[in-house]
Amino acid sequence: MGDTSKITLEVNGYQGGNSVEFEQVGDTYSHTIWLQKGQERIAVFKSVENSALLNLPCFTQLHQQGKNIFLTGANGPCHWSMSVAIGECLTNLDASFPEGDLFSFDHRYGLNAPDSFNDEPKTEFISFDVACRLKEPVSNLGSEYVKAEGFSYVGLSTKSLDAVKPVDGMSNMGMMFGANRLKANNDTTCHPTCRVTRDPSSNLRFYALEMSIEQYPATIQWNYGFWVV
Repeated sequence: MGDTSKITLEVNGYQGGNSVEFEQVGDTYSHTIWLQKGQERIAVFKSVENSALLNLPCFTQLHQQGKNIFLTGANGPCHWSMSVAIGECLTNLDASFPEGDLFSFDHRYGLNAPDSFNDEPKTEFISFDVACRLKEPVSNLGSEYVKAEGFSYVGLSTKSLDAVKPVDGMSNMGMMFGANRLKANNDTTCHPTCRVTRDPSSNLRFYALEMSIEQYPATIQWNYGFWVV
């Protein structure tokens, strides 16, 4: 695959959609999260890659199978893997923006919503599952993103769920993001070991809380998603 190759997954929200686009630059893959409505498309978040920084994911191989994307790579003592897929959730339409939590889901049904709920309003989300296999201790592991200047943070600030909204254009649209529970749990309440934070420079970070590891090699995982309503 050449340096200019791009692979995109698109999802539909209640008032618009969003997508993730992967691009190979040199030996590694990066990705961008987009907000879109009709023919309009705006970049929102750009992933941060630096193979010299052991705490950041480093992906050198990508494989697509239908609407699922799998990435792997390694830097130093870290062996990385990430799966990206499209999920479907029921949508809570009773809240108002930005005072209420417009982006909440009544329930989350993992990556395959049951057919019995076909009459309920739904929205799709992009799901990221990241794992790092460590041969030795590495601190501050996490997935990081840089936010585009045309967006401002709004909504919740609970270290589990938050949102961004365009400063101009795409009226009434916002992109939600959050650290999700493991797939066995059918909701979007933050998992006790997963968090979302942002630094003073507006960099976004998803990560697993530090845990006591008695023996190496060991695996650390975190899960997160992006969606629009």
